Amino acid sequence: MNALTFPILRLLSDGKFHSGEAIAKHFSISRASVWNALQHAEELGIEVFSVRGRGYKLPQAVTLLDEAAILKAIGDQHSTLRLEVHDHLPSTNSYLMQNMHQYAHGACVVANLQTQGRGRRGRSWQAGLGASLTFSLLWRFQCGASALSGLSLAVGIALMRSLHALGVSNAQLKWPNDVLVD
Repeated sequence: MNALTFPILRLLSDGKFHSGEAIAKHFSISRASVWNALQHAEELGIEVFSVRGRGYKLPQAVTLLDEAAILKAIGDQHSTLRLEVHDHLPSTNSYLMQNMHQYAHGACVVANLQTQGRGRRGRSWQAGLGASLTFSLLWRFQCGASALSGLSLAVGIALMRSLHALGVSNAQLKWPNDVLVD
């Protein structure tokens, strides 16, 4: 993992060209370090345009998640939620399951880029940078797993209703709990 990749991607998130020299100066690094960080972005599946004489840019502007801004937006509700925003995780679900002993009920792990999401029947998928909201929520239930068989679908329906109430009319539910918005 190149520690410079996501700080540089945050700079490029405006969708405008930034010269390698300007990026290097901004982070007090060499242009070779900029190139290496952006090569790592490409390895993660992130498309970065490189144009001689103009610099680097993402294909379009993206909004990356910011933990402080999210906590501010949800106000007092954050006292019951432990939010953790990561730049990149292979899978928020796998990460949370592997580290669940470190988290309390209500922990939410979010990733700006998820490269190995787990779908139905073991299929994997990738959520592009700034193109999806990928998160996993740790909820500890008193009842056994058999009592929760319809929970995933119920959560998907609740999300759809909430989005429609907020004016997102083009949201669709993909079985059982994936919400798609174009």
